[in-house]
Amino acid sequence: MIVRFWIASTLIVYRIEADILETTGFHCKHSLSMRLDRAYHGTPHITLPPFEFTVLDDDNNPIEYYEPGVTYRIRLVGYIHFRGFMIQSRLCTPEGYMIGSLRGGRFIIGDYGDVFGVRHQYCDDSQSNDTLTHSDNKKKFLVEALWTTERDIGAVQFLLTVAAEDVLYWERWRPRSGFIRPKWAKHVKVVESLFKIEVPPGGDEPTLSPEELKTTVPPEELTTVEPFDPKLFEEIEAAEESESNRSVFAMTLPLLTC
Repeated sequence: MIVRFWIASTLIVYRIEADILETTGFHCKHSLSMRLDRAYHGTPHITLPPFEFTVLDDDNNPIEYYEPGVTYRIRLVGYIHFRGFMIQSRLCTPEGYMIGSLRGGRFIIGDYGDVFGVRHQYCDDSQSNDTLTHSDNKKKFLVEALWTTERDIGAVQFLLTVAAEDVLYWERWRPRSGFIRPKWAKHVKVVESLFKIEVPPGGDEPTLSPEELKTTVPPEELTTVEPFDPKLFEEIEAAEESESNRSVFAMTLPLLTC
């Protein structure tokens, strides 16, 4: 009886600490859509994500234009903690429209893996290294890795799904600072509305063409929050408490029925 209680207690404590289901990275089934399972995670937030994403050169300066063969550092910073994430480098038109789910360039982890809890998402034998995900379940406020491309691949959008907790996450976020282009595209006008408009999840792409925008919920009807909105912290606490209570009940129920 004591042994059974000890095992149950250990599992309960472990599950309480493991606050997202995908403790060592998001599954490959999410790779194309970058959408999480609604059955396990609920619906994503459609507010302004409380994170910052930047692409930096060797001098630690944010870039808008890249050069083939040069290695850049990507950085994700959270104003609140996050546990899980996916980051992809998606190909775009020079104006900013994503080209389906095509990806380009590759991420280099090096010594960043253990420091930031990041790994490649291996979904086939290509070793393309074009997707990053988390390697542990710890609370994170900073993630860094390297990115490069050996040739000109056109415009690139770093697309992110970031989860603070199981039921508190932002998906398919495309930060303006994560949109980079080769220098030849400098004179092509970017469609800035692609980065400003927050749309409810749905459809194949969250970046809409002008025709699709006509049938989209107007931006003034959608709410946004500032990064330090205290409601986010309240939701995190509620999510953590809900996960803990659910885990304790699930683990103790078999013992009560024995």
